[in-house]
Amino acid sequence: MKALTTAIIPFVLAMPVLANADQAQERNDETGTPDQTMQSSQNTEPAPDVTQNCYSARNCTGRVLSHRDRHNCKVKSRGHSWRDTQGQCFNI
Repeated sequence: MKALTTAIIPFVLAMPVLANADQAQERNDETGTPDQTMQSSQNTEPAPDVTQNCYSARNCTGRVLSHRDRHNCKVKSRGHSWRDTQGQCFNI
């Protein structure tokens, strides 16, 4: 009886490890290997910065107060300069 128990225990303990290995292999088959997913993510270009910023000081310096349009930067945020989406700075 002791020999049978000794033979069964390692098999029972190995079952979850083998099941996890099979599940991991199935996930790799569906999504591709990590190398393939890394290569596809490296091919994408970063999105351009399309925000407009309202600054507390002249020449687009100081703290960013908001991301409002030029008119509302001056009126509502009381900003002193504004940078548009192309990166050009305007003193207002």
